[in-house]
Amino acid sequence: MNAALDKYVYLDSRDRAFIKSLTEGVAERRITLDYIADRVSKTPTERMKPVIRMIIRMGIYQLVFMEHVPDSAAVNEAVKLTRLKHIEGLGGVVNGVLRAVTRLRDEGITYPDPETEYSCPGWIADRLRLDHGTLKAEAVIRSGVGSMPMYLRVNRLLAGRDEVAAELLGEGVRAVPADDAPDILKVEEGSLAPGLSESFRKGRYSVQDLSSYTAVYEMWKQISVNINSENSVDIKIIDMCAAPGGKSCALAELMEDKAHIRAYDISEDKLSRIR
Repeated sequence: MNAALDKYVYLDSRDRAFIKSLTEGVAERRITLDYIADRVSKTPTERMKPVIRMIIRMGIYQLVFMEHVPDSAAVNEAVKLTRLKHIEGLGGVVNGVLRAVTRLRDEGITYPDPETEYSCPGWIADRLRLDHGTLKAEAVIRSGVGSMPMYLRVNRLLAGRDEVAAELLGEGVRAVPADDAPDILKVEEGSLAPGLSESFRKGRYSVQDLSSYTAVYEMWKQISVNINSENSVDIKIIDMCAAPGGKSCALAELMEDKAHIRAYDISEDKLSRIR
């Protein structure tokens, strides 16, 4: 996603954030979006041309899940897309489906089950219920959607969290320290494109999920109990599933470059991302 957005550096940060939110939302809510479309369309989504199906999904997502987007804008832009894709003859179909969705939304959309409402594949929902029971399974299903925060791992060898947070604020991004994770910042406001960030290019921070960092940090705490400046160079760490390299780099930073770390991965293609 960030690589794609890097091609559109001329866009305002709000436009970039909109594109990112729409793209990720449509992918995440695909099952729900198709269900809503099938409620109002004479042609089932599975029989639609792929480009029309995607335009309708994008329109429905804006109408149902993006409250700040006016209905007229969502519908009109979807119809414009049919012209851009040279299928303007189907613009009326897109217009009719999306306007029907607005009426359905206003009446109140009902769903047959949590997996449809929260866009969880049926086989996963069935397995969750089998393994964990209905209540816990449905709680997990509900937690599977929604925007996830972006976390940044500050390179402690080059900078402190407060320094990087101040640099990011100058780039229009507000990031705050994460609880119980000493090197982690959580992006609270603004659209961050790491490839365009001066601090990122200087290696002062990396993007890393909090759970990924926590696993490394807990391991480091266990290791640090048994090392000192004299024998730390003898510490050897092997990362057997290393791509794209975030955990290995985090360990190198935590160990202050005083350990031998070997990074492996079964995929040659993924290994190229580490190199």
